Amino acid sequence: MIKCRKPFSSLGMILLACLSWNLASANDVITLTQYRDKMQGSWIAQMGGAQWGQPFEFKYPRGMISDPLAPLNNYNHLHLHPTSVGLNGAYGQDQLYIQIPFLQAMTALGPQATWSEFGSYFRDTTFPLWSANANARSNLLNGIQAPMSGHYFYNSYSYALSTMIGSSFAGDINPGNVNGAAELSWRAAHVGLYGNGVYGFAHMAAMHAAAYFASSIPEIINAGSAVIPPESQYGQMIRDVLTWSQRQTNHAEDPVPDASANPTGWMAVWSLLEKKYDFQSSASPNIHKALSNDAILHGGYVLIGLIYGDGDFAKSVRITIRAGSDTDCSGSMMAGILGAYLGLSKLPTITTQGINLALSYEGYGSASHPTVTTRDIFTMTEDLTRKTLLMHGGTVSRNAAGDETWTIANSGPAVSLILEQYPYPAPAARDPNALPLVTAAEVSRSGTTVHFSAAATDTHSTIRDYQWFFGDLTYGSGNDVFHTFPAAGTYQVLAYATNQIGNTGFRILNVTVGPLTNPIRVNAGGIATGNFASDRDFVGGNATVSTVRVDTSRVVNPAPQGVYASRRTGQQGQGFHYLFSNLSSHPTYLVRLHFAELLATGIGQRRFNVVINGVPVLQSFDILSEAGGPYIAVIKEFTVRPDGNGQIKIEYTYGDKGNPDANGIEVLPQ
Repeated sequence: MIKCRKPFSSLGMILLACLSWNLASANDVITLTQYRDKMQGSWIAQMGGAQWGQPFEFKYPRGMISDPLAPLNNYNHLHLHPTSVGLNGAYGQDQLYIQIPFLQAMTALGPQATWSEFGSYFRDTTFPLWSANANARSNLLNGIQAPMSGHYFYNSYSYALSTMIGSSFAGDINPGNVNGAAELSWRAAHVGLYGNGVYGFAHMAAMHAAAYFASSIPEIINAGSAVIPPESQYGQMIRDVLTWSQRQTNHAEDPVPDASANPTGWMAVWSLLEKKYDFQSSASPNIHKALSNDAILHGGYVLIGLIYGDGDFAKSVRITIRAGSDTDCSGSMMAGILGAYLGLSKLPTITTQGINLALSYEGYGSASHPTVTTRDIFTMTEDLTRKTLLMHGGTVSRNAAGDETWTIANSGPAVSLILEQYPYPAPAARDPNALPLVTAAEVSRSGTTVHFSAAATDTHSTIRDYQWFFGDLTYGSGNDVFHTFPAAGTYQVLAYATNQIGNTGFRILNVTVGPLTNPIRVNAGGIATGNFASDRDFVGGNATVSTVRVDTSRVVNPAPQGVYASRRTGQQGQGFHYLFSNLSSHPTYLVRLHFAELLATGIGQRRFNVVINGVPVLQSFDILSEAGGPYIAVIKEFTVRPDGNGQIKIEYTYGDKGNPDANGIEVLPQ
């Protein structure tokens, strides 16, 4: 978590000082109950903010909502309308549902999901899209892969807030880790955006991440600002808004004009923002001409709401909405940050009451795209957060009250992203020679530490800087770097170079570190228990936990009790599987599958199949029959040879009765 350690009495002075005081604190600690309150508050607040701003969307392009009663009246009536006007209308809002393919990709493939994997999940969606997002999906469908799907060569709206409006997930699964949120933003945002659009995504995600542990609004703003290069147009906007707000100290929601009838307070800052960053009327070079879905302007609207809302949820969102243009999107982004800061329990009830958590988001609910509800969003986000914190040295334990306690490792000082901007004058259309040409290679390695080196040339400018995105929620600067990956596995490493005007080029390296020599032990559906790690490497299924005690006296080398008390099970006719990689160090492995029947009470009530690397190993398997009764441990062992990719895939599929079930898995080198 990034802290500001300089005391100032003025909010503006605090913010400006914080930009140069990015000190990292000790590890952050949060209970699962506290995390759920904040994560669910983030999502529910976004639903409320989207619906609050929806009636004013694009009705005030390039103009302020001068009537303070307009958004206030809509706010007071949110809960009275059950469909498009009310809170449940958010199930049809793109700022919510565009986050789903990214969450699904990481749920299936892990937080290290690659550009192409994010792009594939985004490509296959069916929900309505507009602007840069619509262009990106069209590009992907036509074979233009990410990140070129969001590049200005192929996407005329690459500067927009389009994909930026769905940035909260990157912060929600990286609580307190602004660098992790920024690295994930770089991978995800380039599916639909470039330059300022990507910065807007990272800016919002970093503030989301910071909000989980921040003790003040300035800390949140500081964290978001710290990952944006100050020399970029977006970075300059941040500094301008902070400087202007330092001079405009009236924090009234409807500030009275001064003696010369000039606006004051947030309205004065808004006027300055519009004047300077209206590229249609200024000499500032940019790809666009003052369209009302600009990432810079809407990022500024959110900042204004944060500064002048003083931490008050309703006031902050109203000010942001009154800034005009894409009001449902800016309102949702503003609300989500404060939702993570305050938590669901502290949100105004008017923004939460009447929401049906079991409804499905638009574009989901068919055979090809199964239902996705808000409860599903909560589950995916929570599971991914466990993975990200464990990936980087965090721990999961239980406190005296029995609640999970998460310790999130210190991620270090915030790192500014590399400069990326639309070049001016514009290069010839889709001329690959207009981009820096990057070469990159692995120089050497020791264990999971790899030495990388990159070089770049540019026929139009000189190379300014290099930055590496390691695919594991970390990134670093320089053409020559050493990086230690958190675990054995395959990572997509991105080597970036930028020239003096911010035009970027990149090279992709697929790096496998390992191979794995230590045993794998996974608690299916549960947290770390004894020498069994928390659930990982799975696709599909549902996790449940029981408090029953299982008889382990009838098996040799049983798992800890906690393994048999938790389970991963199939749901709605869909089985699940585990995929373990980097298993090339040994010719064979002993696979031990742990089971205990916790639900069925009679033989024949649950019969399912298990397939390992395409070979059926258990058919019509009945745990109860095998064990001789419920709550009795069963272990089935198999000697398995990894496939040609060094992987072992264990599939739990439906038989003729009940859901497939798993309690624990061991993969032991032989």
